[in-house]
Amino acid sequence: MTAHQKTARRVAGIFFAAWLLLALAIADFPPPSGFVILALVLLACALLVFLRVPVYLRWRAEGA
Repeated sequence: MTAHQKTARRVAGIFFAAWLLLALAIADFPPPSGFVILALVLLACALLVFLRVPVYLRWRAEGA
């Protein structure tokens, strides 16, 4: 695993955790059943972040 992938995994994990905690803080207690769908959407977004961050890091390293 390259350094860019490790960074991407860390950034995606922080992205997912921060948005999930924010959604939990705003939601009623207990969270509604639709919250699972929101968590899946957040997981999909975190996957996109994981896939895109290495590209941005490569661009930055190349000075583009």
